[in-house]
Amino acid sequence: MRRALSEYLSAYPDINLAPPVGPKHVRDFMDRTDVAERTAKLIFELEDLIDATLNKSGELVSHLPAARIEAGLSATYGQKVFENTGRLVNHLIDARRAMVETHNGCEAMRRSLRIQLGGGQIKPPSAETRFEVVAGDKVA
Repeated sequence: MRRALSEYLSAYPDINLAPPVGPKHVRDFMDRTDVAERTAKLIFELEDLIDATLNKSGELVSHLPAARIEAGLSATYGQKVFENTGRLVNHLIDARRAMVETHNGCEAMRRSLRIQLGGGQIKPPSAETRFEVVAGDKVA
């Protein structure tokens, strides 16, 4: 049986969902905003590092077979290296997935705390964003 949110929260009288007011609350809110901005910066930096590492790993994956052929080695030579490189890429993809989940979790926390961030960094579009090609005055 599902309880209404107000019924659930009534069991916890210390929880106040009203926006904070007053000097102390303003200071606390500013402190939280500062923490959120630093956290967002770290998240963006780590996302960029993971993407750069994936990019570099992709270069390695494409380089290895060409290097084997250029060196005149048989197709079976270095198979373990290819397999390990594939595992490396899979682990990086897992790390990227975990980073996206971390980002989404921090974003949900930011929204629940009603913290507005606007440090000038434009957030890249998400996978759900629909792009339209514009040709002249017409949208294709």
